[in-house]
Formats: sequence, structure tokens, C-alpha cells
Amino acid sequence: MLTKTQNGYGLGSYEGIPTKLKSGRKITVTEIRAALCRINGLSQVEAASEMHCSKSNVNQMWQSIFFKTNTSDALTAVVKLLELGALKHFIICLIIFSTGVSGISSTDVMRPPRPSSARTRTRRQESDLRAIA
Repeated sequence: MLTKTQNGYGLGSYEGIPTKLKSGRKITVTEIRAALCRINGLSQVEAASEMHCSKSNVNQMWQSIFFKTNTSDALTAVVKLLELGALKHFIICLIIFSTGVSGISSTDVMRPPRPSSARTRTRRQESDLRAIA
């Protein structure tokens, strides 16, 4: 369900904020809501139901988004909106704000730390050779 947030609208784990583009055009509230529906996997019919409008209105919003972002498909448009800051992944924002901007790095997110008791292949081979001898 689309919900109003402090800065814009939210759906699922994403938040959309109406943003002025470098070209001077503005991504409107309704376009942000349509983009939120798309990034959360809703079809045009489902988005229309969520936004209380018709499917053709959703289609028109996407045509406007394509024009304003200078793109021709939804995936590229969504990526561009993410890059511009109009769409934000809400969970990542919460993690960064709760730990502090410098408190987390990309390696912390991508790879869990190795336990200190883990044996490497070389250490296992050495201990196996000692057991045989």
C-alpha cells in the first residue's frame, strides 16, 4: 500500500521523493508513485488499482517519466531515478542512518566476517599429515 512519508511516498522497502532534474523538469508526485509501483513489481493494472486511477493514466505517467529521464524502458528509467535520488531503498537508508555514514562499508555488507576458529586448507592438510605420522 502506498503510504505518505516525511519526504514523499513509500511502498515496500522503497521511498520516492519528487525531485527536480538537472534539465529543469520535475518528477511529480504521481510519477514517483507510479515508479514505486513498478520497482516493487506491480503491473500497470495493479499500479492503477493501488493509485486509484486507470491503466491509461499509469501508462501516461510512464511516458512522462521516459521523456523526463531521456530513457525508453522502465528498467533504465528506474535506475536513473535511483541514481538521481528520486527513489531510495529504505532499508539501506535506515542501516546507514542508524550506524552512521562512516560506520559501515561495502565490504561489511557484502561479505560476513570469517570466524577466527576457521581452519584454512593448508592448516587442515598439515594437521592431517601430523595425524598420519
